[in-house]
Amino acid sequence: MSPKSKRQPGCLFLKSSPAVFFYGQDAHYTRKRSYTKLATDGSDLPVSAATWSMVRDNVTGLIWETKQYRDGEENYSNPNDSDNRYSWYNRNLASSGGDPGTQGDGSDTEDFINTLNTGSGFCGHTDWRLPTIEELAKITCSSRIRPAAEIDFFPNTSWFNYWSSTVSVGDQHKAWYVHFTYASINSDYMSDKKAVRAVRSGNLESNERMIDNNDGTVTDPNSGLMWQKNEAGSMAWQNSLVYCEELELAGYDDWHLPDRNELQSLADYLISEPCLDKQFFPGVLSATYFSSTTFSEYKSNVWLVDFKDGNISNGCKTSNYFVRAVRNAQLESVDLTDPDGDSYPTGLYNYYLPYFKSGNGVWTGLGLTNRNKGDSTQLQVTVYDSSGNALSTEYKTIPAHGQDSFVVATQLNNSGWMQINSHQPLSGLAFLGSWSMPLLMADIPFISELSTCLIIPHIAQDVSWDTTILICNPNDETTSIDLKYVDKAGVEQGIQNYTILRFSAIKFQ
Repeated sequence: MSPKSKRQPGCLFLKSSPAVFFYGQDAHYTRKRSYTKLATDGSDLPVSAATWSMVRDNVTGLIWETKQYRDGEENYSNPNDSDNRYSWYNRNLASSGGDPGTQGDGSDTEDFINTLNTGSGFCGHTDWRLPTIEELAKITCSSRIRPAAEIDFFPNTSWFNYWSSTVSVGDQHKAWYVHFTYASINSDYMSDKKAVRAVRSGNLESNERMIDNNDGTVTDPNSGLMWQKNEAGSMAWQNSLVYCEELELAGYDDWHLPDRNELQSLADYLISEPCLDKQFFPGVLSATYFSSTTFSEYKSNVWLVDFKDGNISNGCKTSNYFVRAVRNAQLESVDLTDPDGDSYPTGLYNYYLPYFKSGNGVWTGLGLTNRNKGDSTQLQVTVYDSSGNALSTEYKTIPAHGQDSFVVATQLNNSGWMQINSHQPLSGLAFLGSWSMPLLMADIPFISELSTCLIIPHIAQDVSWDTTILICNPNDETTSIDLKYVDKAGVEQGIQNYTILRFSAIKFQ
């Protein structure tokens, strides 16, 4: 595309290649994940708090124990010590599947729970318990390893295995655990010593496990997810992403390949071979199914769920596994485009923007508005370099329907991209400015969706004005970009091709 061809107004069509971009991955959908630090008395603490005793999961309502003193020394007089290891034991035969496990002398899981609940209890509560395997899996972080946990909220998390309360249906001498090195899930003999983390309270689940909608879909009232009832067959991972994105079923076209947590939520650990109720999913196989979540250690692998028993592991993306599509039925009645809405779902909203290096009079800033009239929002702005490494993190609080503006990453000297995490939906602008000559400030509106196709208005080019495009690729795959210029009459005038590396940002004119 020559400069001359851009001297009149028109539109720029920017499109990334689906063959490389692999749209439909975990990163392309906003996932609810929101935590609050709690003091010993249960009061809320700011995100920036240096010490805290408990963590509340704002989505599930569960309250988690915080571990302490990861110094390599066991101390069983302190049940919060991260180095302690316990055998699995529960004298209640009904809940332990007929085998109480392996009793220890102060070092079994029953001893651990009893110590927490002694007297007035840990942080004033006496209803602490071991989490189920489903609950424990929900606090894993698939984008991290060693440990696979949100360490900003769960510090001192051991890289080792953590017991759950769930007994293996296939072998009553085993119980399920989560391996927090990678976030894999398996079962092991109760005599083995593993780490533990206690939990309490939580949102009550509906007694109705599944609802057959009689239109080829099944709804889980506990998760709010709507599932494809029939199997989609076996295929490679890239094909499974395309299949789910293009699926039209029961009048809906917003299907996607489930992420790891969504897929695991289908597993029923009270049954096996398969661990999914055939009354609602008659075609389910005791086989392995794809998730959309890439394995963070090896990008060529992806997380899998085995519906024989609910085991979670990783496998190669080029191998063939089974597929079942999902959509979020809870979003049907939520209008996120209404700026005057009084109520929004509480969760973590994600926004992605490029930033450009400071220095030489150039700066990148944000002007943000909290679109929720009823609640304040906490922000976490994380800046990444072109390799995806987190360089800096800033925390902000914006009052209900309030605004804030600030410069980002003032000390950084390389370009990259930033992620804005918010508990409430935002609107606003990113600013690219220069206080050297010539003076410049460009406004970049942002939205919460990633896209493979953008249509951008173009202002005529002359000695004073031009159109500059800034774009980031916050995914773990390189993407190719086709930039096509169409004049105001709708006639294509030229096309340019670009490549954006994984986790990088570029600017071009």
